[in-house]
Amino acid sequence: ISDVKRAEAVYGKDIAALKGKTVRKTPKPTVVDYIDVPPEIMDSHKNITLAGDVFFVNKIPFLVTISQHIKFTTVENISRRTKVILAQGLKSVKHLYEKRNFSVTTALMDNEFEPLRAELQEANIVLDTCAAGEHIPQVERRIRVIRERARARRHTLPFEFLPKIMVIALVRNAVLWLNAFPPKGGVSATIGPRTILTGDKFDYKTHCRIAFGAYAQVHVNDTNSTPAERTHGAICLGPVSNLQGSYNFMSLLTGKKIKRSDWTPLPMSADIIARVNALGKRDGMTGLLTFYDRKGKEIDEQELADEPADGEITGVQENPNSPPPPMTAKLQEWRELSSQECRTPRTVMVPIITM
Repeated sequence: ISDVKRAEAVYGKDIAALKGKTVRKTPKPTVVDYIDVPPEIMDSHKNITLAGDVFFVNKIPFLVTISQHIKFTTVENISRRTKVILAQGLKSVKHLYEKRNFSVTTALMDNEFEPLRAELQEANIVLDTCAAGEHIPQVERRIRVIRERARARRHTLPFEFLPKIMVIALVRNAVLWLNAFPPKGGVSATIGPRTILTGDKFDYKTHCRIAFGAYAQVHVNDTNSTPAERTHGAICLGPVSNLQGSYNFMSLLTGKKIKRSDWTPLPMSADIIARVNALGKRDGMTGLLTFYDRKGKEIDEQELADEPADGEITGVQENPNSPPPPMTAKLQEWRELSSQECRTPRTVMVPIITM
């Protein structure tokens, strides 16, 4: 019996049993718990100024915006970088703010977005462009943070090639968690930007049920047909962030995105990794995440070396070149004592100090 338990711990549940015996679960009751925008935030920051730009990840275009003060970030995968599509994307962001009674009045963008002035003026948005060759520092730093978070998550995945759908979900997942926590210098020390803009609260039991890139047998919604498989393999793409706690998955059968609320997580096997790599090669993806600017030039980390590190993002050090914090008197005394005693040829009992 112990060997069977160990085998199940190593290899997971029997997939054949899952496909044949899984039954549809009763949907959990939906609890509506919205948070209103605090009056002090609405009174002081009702008018929103956006900073926006376009970047590419493995040649996949994204439109990114960040609002001043609230510091809410949006990222949208766009099909093409045309005037109509970019204007439509900015209008969608404006509509998102309007649903919470905010008003987008100004858009800070590079000089190359000047052709959007007429379309944005129709939407009552004043376009403010910088001089040729200059950039908007707020959005440039936010792109750097998105890149760092996406690459960090990428290195936790066992796949060599990521399909296009996973690359898009990877960038969106990074932005999702950037908006989850109150940023430094934001309008609130307790409410995250996403909660301010949507009213939804992040909950561990809802938004951390399964990790991005994990393998699971997702339950098929239609289980009325007896011969049909009750589950099939899929890779997690992150939470949908709806009230039902659903998650997006990439089906290993079709390579398309599906939405599910029930699944059975399983250990990652070699054949699953091979299938994901095959889907990535089919989409023409490379093994690395390469970020490009709108001119097709690879975004170099050295380009922002002169910029101050982003102290507005939770978990990012304010100044990486700053000296380490001063040692406490107790630690300084211990180090001096340890240094003196280590000069003598005898055994030294080093005390353990809890910092």
